[in-house]
Order: sequence, then structure tokens, then C-alpha cells
Amino acid sequence: MNQSDLSYREKNRYIHLKISPDVHLHSEYDFIVLHFMRRFVIMALQLMKLLVTATTTVETVPSPQKFFYVTTGETAAGATLTIDTADFFDDTGAAATDLPALATNNSMYNVYINGVLQMQGISTYTPGATTVGSLVINVPAGGEPILADSPIVLEVINYVPTSTTTVNT
Repeated sequence: MNQSDLSYREKNRYIHLKISPDVHLHSEYDFIVLHFMRRFVIMALQLMKLLVTATTTVETVPSPQKFFYVTTGETAAGATLTIDTADFFDDTGAAATDLPALATNNSMYNVYINGVLQMQGISTYTPGATTVGSLVINVPAGGEPILADSPIVLEVINYVPTSTTTVNT
């Protein structure tokens, strides 16, 4: 095929190409290939993007531990009550051997005296084993004392987050 003007009908469209005289097409197939190559060569530049979707599910599960103590004497207003790890017992009634560490930015502790949740500022928690770990309660001056035989509950809650991500392309 040695023509400078060629035509081709594609899906009810008429395709017409001007071809340089030095291009030699040997068949109609060459013309069709040339037509499709021309389509891709002159295609305008465009930004190609991937379509990606992702779903993340985060589950935060609390891991509470409770420790119990019963006061042996009265702690007066303005005084400090220090409870060592060995003085606590756990949920099973066994003596506590270690107060758990608080996970950074993912934990908390609560102190209950006679079943009443106490304000955060009156207690200091130190994790660890006997002689290291403790709970220190500063009884506010001008307030009521902690009476003998009062139950004190220390609740330590560390959160254990897990996440699952599903990516679809």
C-alpha cells in the first residue's frame, strides 16, 4: 500500500490518516497498527493515579488489675498514708508481689477509699515490687481522717490497643 491518504472505518467512525510518502504500508493491518500507535503517541500528558482505599479498625481493650488494702489504724487529716506493694492483696486474695507499670499515654489508676473514688491529686502511684512499688495517699489538711479498718482499692488500668488495616487497590 503506497498511498499518502488512507482511510479506515472503525466502529461506525471514519478514520483518515495523512501518511508521509516515504512510509510504506504493506497491508491494511499495518494501517490499523499505525492508527493505534498514532493515538498513543499524540495522547496529552495526564497525571496517572492509583485508586487505593484503606480501612483501619482500632480496638482498645482495657486490662484492669485491682489491689486491696484495709487500714490498720487511723490516718489523721494532714498526714500521709504509704502502702507498700507487699501490704496489698490481689483479686484472688494472694499477697501482691508487684504493682504494674503504667503504659505511657495509655493507662490510668484509680484510688477508692471506703468505696468512694478519690481525686487524682491526693495520691501518688509508684509501680514495682516490694519496697519499690507503693501508693501514697496525702490526707488533705482540714478534712476527715481515714478511719481504721477502711478498705482502700487501687485499680490500675492499662489499655492494650490493636489495629487491623485492610488496603484495597
